[in-house]
Amino acid sequence: MNNVAVTGGAPFGVVTYYNFNYPNATHMLLVGEVSDVFEITMPSNYAYYELSWADSGCCPTIDGKGVSPWQGSYYYGLIQLTSFLPDVVHVVDPAYSHSYPHFSALGVGYRTP
Repeated sequence: MNNVAVTGGAPFGVVTYYNFNYPNATHMLLVGEVSDVFEITMPSNYAYYELSWADSGCCPTIDGKGVSPWQGSYYYGLIQLTSFLPDVVHVVDPAYSHSYPHFSALGVGYRTP
């Protein structure tokens, strides 16, 4: 974030997070990967409010299941929290294409204990 702010000529300070839909969420985690499968485990002692995903041009899979729908020129959407259980290793596959690499990202809104 510092690099983006400095490049834009803005001073960088303390970053805060607030989501009007989920005012109890105090943190946001962004996880991204280009072309490679990655794993994520979310601790059960955190409270989760929103889990979203985006991909640069192909439908990724999470735990072997494709996510959808197609919206605009990119894939993006919400993941049901009940299907992304805490303390379980979840596997995210950006659905690599040999013609070009894909970027997949997860966004998690949560509160720490």
